Amino acid sequence: MNEKTVTPLVLLVDDNHASLYALEAVFVEEGYQLATASSGQEALDLAVTLDPDVILLDVLMPDIDGFEVCRRIRATPQIAEVPIVLLTALTDTQARITGFEAGADDFVTKPLDRVELTTRVRSITRLNRYRRLVAERNRLEQLVQLAPCGWIVCDDQGRIRLCNLRILEMLGIEQEESLFGTEFSALFARDDRERVRLWLGAHGQAPRPPIECLLACLGSAEKLSVELVVGAFEHEQHAYNQILINDIGERKRLEQVQTEARFRTLITGASDLIATLDTERTFTYASPTSESVFGIDARALIGIDLLARRRSRSASGSL
Repeated sequence: MNEKTVTPLVLLVDDNHASLYALEAVFVEEGYQLATASSGQEALDLAVTLDPDVILLDVLMPDIDGFEVCRRIRATPQIAEVPIVLLTALTDTQARITGFEAGADDFVTKPLDRVELTTRVRSITRLNRYRRLVAERNRLEQLVQLAPCGWIVCDDQGRIRLCNLRILEMLGIEQEESLFGTEFSALFARDDRERVRLWLGAHGQAPRPPIECLLACLGSAEKLSVELVVGAFEHEQHAYNQILINDIGERKRLEQVQTEARFRTLITGASDLIATLDTERTFTYASPTSESVFGIDARALIGIDLLARRRSRSASGSL
């Protein structure tokens, strides 16, 4: 199918140049795009190159007859589903059976009736385009459902209209219907909801940068660190937002590990004492210089109360 235009592309195949010219005249008037071939092999080559919306194929040709061309087209995955109408002067039942067995979709008997021919081609191209649109939609839906990130579509009021399986897994939900109509911002931790709502509603600020927030898993206290990416689109004169929800929990954990490693490298080489305390003033970390300050190994300080340590040092006449 010609993807660059909505005008159907018809491939006309006939070894008789007068017949080919007559077919061209008919379909030019009907507004179709046309390609022509005068042999079976040329028809096969053009079909692969152009992927037409329909092929009108003469049966009686000297090099490769229409039946064999039809069989070869059906055996070629790239063009196997292109509709084929056989044009033939053969009127016997066996010829029609052979044609249908070869993969033809329809027959038109010569001499051709212009109204009959154009009506059939119009009907076939319309059905074929619809079939291809449905197939394309099904492929897109499969890609969305199998995507490794969450996917949600919201209307202009921020209500959820579509979602994929991954976001259901992230939220701990089994039925997608339970999400439909829910306000998108309600999926997040309470402290993030207003920020998400304002971000999603900022239609005039394009492009909207990604944001990070906490996704609330329903039915549990667990929260996932996620990154939100949004894109706006219109469908049937209505505005929608498509949001990708990426789980960045592992990335956050790696960043924390790297930050802690850099921190430890920094303080390990410091000449002054560096220590961390919890809310009870108990040591949770002490740098190696603690031995020169307290006279005790850094690891032995972990869990010791600072004030108790200072009282002990004061009683002994030292810090």
